[in-house]
Amino acid sequence: MELRKGMVVRSIAGHDKGYFQVIMNESNGYVFLCDGKSHPLNKLKKKKLIHVRLTNTVIKEDMLTTDKSIRLVLKPFSESIRNNNCKVSKCE
Repeated sequence: MELRKGMVVRSIAGHDKGYFQVIMNESNGYVFLCDGKSHPLNKLKKKKLIHVRLTNTVIKEDMLTTDKSIRLVLKPFSESIRNNNCKVSKCE
């Protein structure tokens, strides 16, 4: 699957394991991620590509302009985890 700006990914390693984030950029085996809260647009998270799981969802670029819009887009992903009655860090 081709990496694109706006692609939703799920972290599978690190402190943010289990959380969904959006790819803002990609370079040399790393992705730069934003979730609008702990990693806002002005402080992207640098993570190795092997430490994220890609989803089939790509967010339109006009929705990637503010931290609030990114949080709103990612909210259904987080809610789906809670609705499945599994802990974020333990859910795979």
